Amino acid sequence: MSSSELRMWLRIIVVSITISVIVQVLWPNLRNVTFSRRSLCKYGLVPDIVRRVIPCSPGLTTRQRALEDRNKDLGYFVDPFPVEPWSDGKGRPILEEEKTSVPLSIRITEERKGELEAEAVAALNAAIFSRKKGNMRKAETIIQHALALAPNHPDILTEYGIFVETVRKNLVEAEELYTRALSYNPHHTEALVRRARTLPLVEEIDKKMLKALRRKRAYFLRIPRNSPALKRAMRESYFMHVYHTVAIEGNTMTLVQTRYYHFLY
Repeated sequence: MSSSELRMWLRIIVVSITISVIVQVLWPNLRNVTFSRRSLCKYGLVPDIVRRVIPCSPGLTTRQRALEDRNKDLGYFVDPFPVEPWSDGKGRPILEEEKTSVPLSIRITEERKGELEAEAVAALNAAIFSRKKGNMRKAETIIQHALALAPNHPDILTEYGIFVETVRKNLVEAEELYTRALSYNPHHTEALVRRARTLPLVEEIDKKMLKALRRKRAYFLRIPRNSPALKRAMRESYFMHVYHTVAIEGNTMTLVQTRYYHFLY
């Protein structure tokens, strides 16, 4: 290879390297320095004469001004996902956010609150009358209707507790209803008297239940660990647990098939 050909190839290599450096390094930096029309309209440091020469879109200026005001309210950090306001071509907002209307359902509930309470009190009086007359089925239906209308009324809660205590003989639920009534009206005379009478009975029921649980626990702890009955019960409990756990995701086997499958594998 002659010296002239070598110089020619060196020139080609140098020119190629220079063009590659310009394209990959200098051109992106020059693009960042160059201001487009959108950049000139965006930044507030541009003189007014430049804004007159380069017309800016009114939608762009309105949107940018709204975003700047919102960012000022947020604080130092800029919102990464700003919500742009809707506006027409003249910069006026399409939706007015100053007026907030109350939903119709809330207005209806507030307006009918007194009517529902009056209806509930009337149903309460009818339930008391039916209970005193001995018509317990009708009294139960009416008091449940009154409770559905006004679930926080202390008189209705107390009357329902009286029905549960005297007719259903459920002292635990009755004491809970009396407690709820006192939470809304701590000076309710009937609820105070009846809760004072039912509370010791409910505490006695709780003591009996806890005593039975302790007795069963002690009996279970006395069973030997190598007892065949205990092993069979633990295995059956495991099968039940697997059966109900799989049933959550869609069970295709019965309990017997589940037990047989685990015996095989």
